Amino acid sequence: MSPLVFEGLLGVMTRGTPEERMSGLTRFVTGHLADSAAAVTCVDHGRHRLVASSGYRPPVIDYLLTEFVESDPGMKVVQREPTGILTWRDIPDYRTGHTVQDILQPAGFDEGTSIALTGEQGEMIGAVHVSVAQHSVPHWVKALLAEVRPVAADTVTMVRGQREVALSTREGEVLPLMARGMSNAEIAAALFISRSTVNSHVEHILAKLGAANRVCAVVRAIELGLL
Repeated sequence: MSPLVFEGLLGVMTRGTPEERMSGLTRFVTGHLADSAAAVTCVDHGRHRLVASSGYRPPVIDYLLTEFVESDPGMKVVQREPTGILTWRDIPDYRTGHTVQDILQPAGFDEGTSIALTGEQGEMIGAVHVSVAQHSVPHWVKALLAEVRPVAADTVTMVRGQREVALSTREGEVLPLMARGMSNAEIAAALFISRSTVNSHVEHILAKLGAANRVCAVVRAIELGLL
């Protein structure tokens, strides 16, 4: 893969919302590799949730989010070796197991890899899955996953933070105007709502972000990828 193409991917992964960045990653893989699929998940309150996906059918996605991360022997190996890039062939007897024989091969895939995304304390916060129809995972895919793993982990951390914050639609409209330095009166005029309503939204935003003031709220929102 040329440096220019790789730089293009990094550009995609640093623009837009966290979900859009991870969607850019999955589409990049499937766009450069025929008959492939890719997905990014995050751990949300103990369960894996889908962040972005390209190429996987719903039944496979459901499996990756549940039984796969809970009991698949290959995923357990990945969790024990979170810095590795292991394919199905790297794990003894894996290709004869339930995941490959009953789920992925019937879906049209003959090889694949999954990587763990870890947080600051080494805990698993998400995963990236890639499945391919060909007999081996190309070297460039493994190199790509190794390179983008830190960025993907940071982005998934943002997704988890966003889901914990869960701003309302109106709060999501008020926050960018706060970031522009607008007063509550100016925000009220811009959104055609009362000043008291804006006051309430601002208070809720500060509370949800755990911020003492508007400046801290904006900084925290940027850290979480909300702005």
